[in-house]
Amino acid sequence: MSKILEALVLAAVVAHVSAEAQVMVAGVVLDSGGAPVPNSLVEAFPVRAGGFVGNIPWIKTDQNGKFRITVAPGEYEIRAKNELEGYPDPNFLMSVDPSAVFPTITSRTQEIGAVEVKLGVRGGILEGIVRDEATQVIIPKAKVTIRDELRRERSVEVFSDAGGHFQLTVPKRPLQILATAPGYKVTSYENGEALTLSSGEHRTVTVGLAHK
Repeated sequence: MSKILEALVLAAVVAHVSAEAQVMVAGVVLDSGGAPVPNSLVEAFPVRAGGFVGNIPWIKTDQNGKFRITVAPGEYEIRAKNELEGYPDPNFLMSVDPSAVFPTITSRTQEIGAVEVKLGVRGGILEGIVRDEATQVIIPKAKVTIRDELRRERSVEVFSDAGGHFQLTVPKRPLQILATAPGYKVTSYENGEALTLSSGEHRTVTVGLAHK
């Protein structure tokens, strides 16, 4: 019984120390003009020698764009997105935006406040349906590649759902759409012509695939 009691006491001490080690980080998410962006998602990326390691789950901002996120002591880069409003996930290389401001903070023991995160250029929402070019039957599980026309090594892959539908919030820059599925050729939307969504635009496209 004494060993069980000792184990319980040790667990309680560890939990107490762990809880006390947590640091609160508070701030606000702003657009490029300095206006708060409500209902954005914020996360903290731990910074280690040589790069980033892991991440803290996304936390939603309130109606005033404000957030509070709890982290362990250390160094973090605070990032944000709001895909429903056209601000893409900054963790995709294709969405990297030099105009965005994702501050680095160092947490120790006291709360950190007044952190300002600024979103970059607002993009749009690209939605689409993948169909058989000849029969117009929808094609589920088709692989859709969306890539930066100017930096083709930067791309994002998504897959169509059971209804042949796909969706992604994309940056405001020229993009190419390619799609394929088992038994079908790789097809470029509009013969490879790039499309650029304006800020806040929601565009729907149809990609037709031809059999091999």
